[in-house]
Amino acid sequence: MGIVGVIAGTPVDTRMGVDFLTKKGLVAKGRSSSSTPEEQTKMQTLSPLELTQQVIGLSFELINEGADKILLYCNSLSGAIDLSKLRKTVAVPVITPLDVYADLAQKYQKLAVLAANCQSLAAIERTFQQANPNCLVFGAGILPVVIAIENEVPSRLLVNRYGLKQLVEGFVKMGAEALVLGCTHFPYLAGELARICPVELIEPSEKMAEMLIG
Repeated sequence: MGIVGVIAGTPVDTRMGVDFLTKKGLVAKGRSSSSTPEEQTKMQTLSPLELTQQVIGLSFELINEGADKILLYCNSLSGAIDLSKLRKTVAVPVITPLDVYADLAQKYQKLAVLAANCQSLAAIERTFQQANPNCLVFGAGILPVVIAIENEVPSRLLVNRYGLKQLVEGFVKMGAEALVLGCTHFPYLAGELARICPVELIEPSEKMAEMLIG
């Protein structure tokens, strides 16, 4: 297998994606489409066409450096851009977290989602319901948590500071069968969330790696 080009929203989650693939024995190179979560959110909500063109440009940079597959290691970025245009333009396989959710949709009737921002939450909801119209999706966009992760706030402190235990408890009371970690920053929280969450955690990275290898 050749080089995987990793594109994410910020340098932090780009590095997370490259590190994740490296641990899987894959060769990866990364590019980020913005400097901060706040900047990325503004681009996603206010300038999606411009952002699509930027991601196409970053993809070609990576392809010119030897990448034969592109991994969009960012839920919110994947949901904001025109994926169809990207795939038609770059002509190499493009894998995103949304591909994982489409495959999982038939397994669930009620899902809770933690997303980086609200447009990402909407994109994840749309992906699940397009694949399974009977799947009820509810959740929260928690950009302050993403910012705290980028600032390396310890995960246990972060969970307590932002009331994530109470948020998860509310989701469970609403009938959630599983909790989707709908941001590639959120594996940082997985250990703490597993400790407080009584339902299954869905984190798409492993499935994305399988798609790349397969």
